[in-house]
Amino acid sequence: SLVFIPCDVSCLTCIEETNECLTCDNDNKYYQLEDDPSTCKKGEIEGYYFSEELYKKCPEGCLKCNSFSTCFKCNITGGFYPQKQKDNYVTCYNDTSKPLRTYIDKEKKEVLPCYYSCENCTGSMSSSKHNCLKCIDKYFFIDDFETNCLSEGNQPLNYYLNTTNSDDIRFKKCYQLCRTCSS
Repeated sequence: SLVFIPCDVSCLTCIEETNECLTCDNDNKYYQLEDDPSTCKKGEIEGYYFSEELYKKCPEGCLKCNSFSTCFKCNITGGFYPQKQKDNYVTCYNDTSKPLRTYIDKEKKEVLPCYYSCENCTGSMSSSKHNCLKCIDKYFFIDDFETNCLSEGNQPLNYYLNTTNSDDIRFKKCYQLCRTCSS
């Protein structure tokens, strides 16, 4: 005798042996996941938005969105942090995807800008402590203030711009009795 195995409640038709959905029960608001067509879901689904009778993936790292380009909530437990955009939207970044001139503040749980002279930085900054890992073009590190970057036009007193090593151009301290120097 044949045994009939009913499809999952979310499916309209399915493969009997595996109970995988072939079509979803759209009349009862079940729809396919774009990246897993054999799965039917309904309601709000974390990491997806509903469009054209299909659940589509939010951008990488985004838990709540209403289109591929509009995210409202990032997956912080998964290592993705928000950078605020206009209209209360956010873009989600992790340590490897964050834009240049930004850093992830794990206490505030958001992506923030570096000090203006930094291309990359380690964290919050002030005018006396920039926390730069790398200076932007035409800005240079200062001996004794390793994470600060200044331009040649803002050369600090008692320092000179040492250009002898093209891979490490930086402001070096003058001899201690000099107020200004050239080497």
